[in-house]
Amino acid sequence: MRRFYFCIAALFASFCWPISGFATQPPTGNPLSGGNVLLASAKEAPHMMLSETTFDFKEVLEGSVVSHDFIVWNTGNAVLKIDQVGPTCGCLKTDFDESIPPGGAGRITLIVDFADHEGPLERTVGIFSNDPDSDDATLSVKGTAKPLLQVRPGNTISFQGGDKPLKKTSIEIVSTGEPFHIRNVETDLKGKVDYRLETVQKGRHYRLNVTNTAKEGTYSGFVKLNTDLSGKRTITISVTGNIENEIAVKPTSILLGKLASQKPAFSKQITVVSNPRRPFKIIKLSYDKKLLQVTTKPLPKDAGFSLQVRANMANIPPGPPLHTVLSIQTDVAPKAISKVEVRLYNSKQQTLAAGSKGDQRVP
Repeated sequence: MRRFYFCIAALFASFCWPISGFATQPPTGNPLSGGNVLLASAKEAPHMMLSETTFDFKEVLEGSVVSHDFIVWNTGNAVLKIDQVGPTCGCLKTDFDESIPPGGAGRITLIVDFADHEGPLERTVGIFSNDPDSDDATLSVKGTAKPLLQVRPGNTISFQGGDKPLKKTSIEIVSTGEPFHIRNVETDLKGKVDYRLETVQKGRHYRLNVTNTAKEGTYSGFVKLNTDLSGKRTITISVTGNIENEIAVKPTSILLGKLASQKPAFSKQITVVSNPRRPFKIIKLSYDKKLLQVTTKPLPKDAGFSLQVRANMANIPPGPPLHTVLSIQTDVAPKAISKVEVRLYNSKQQTLAAGSKGDQRVP
């Protein structure tokens, strides 16, 4: 029996010895080639990890400069190098650690300037580093700026229509916190608007009165108030105008007659209205009665008149168009004359393109 157990033990040892001997042999050849790739060491590279990628400043006061630090860890086995964090702008600056060792930590600071900004603001920057797996890493910050000053009812003024009922618009400028003063006022609309600044409560409340002075025409510009507030150096009021005389004539140019030989002659309607909707009278119409027929009727709903204008085709020769003028005078401003340019066509053998020598002007 002892001999039996001894034989069994010898047989087991004979099998185990070659196996354990193979495992203890060092590998031959290049350890990075062939079937030995599993024994190769990992390539050295940095790996960036961020504590967070977004931050909300919530509500801040206009003019505030706020910042936030984003923590950066390097969990790789090579130095993490940050080349750039951007893009930046006038309201966003960055500061960051350019080199972070393996196992170390650094920071990226985003600095936001809310000067002259009201309401929501959000900015996003990219992180440019030597981490091969972080090509698209970004950081975002946002916040909402509470205004230092209230501008009521808003920072735009629009003058539309006739000049007389649109003489003045007022803008209230009120502090929401610290006292302020308006140093001066400037505009690029001299000759179009006038302005006057009132002190309602010194250091707290001012009123800007803007008056249209243009008689007619369109314009666009600003009235700018310069203050002593570091976070709100200027208040810009946008001003636009589309001013007509008290009496408006539309359209101011028309075509009459026959534009094609196979079509009948056509007429046009001109409206003369009061912008402030006050009653008025047409005291004189001046035009060439040989060329034009004009019929006047009051408008059914508005304060004004309708002028139906036709061409006297018997007196308009074929060929280049004739040019004449219809002048209108009212009792609102007897010396003011509104003019309508009239082009007359009589196309029998030719179309509108005929008459290359130009218009025939009728004195």
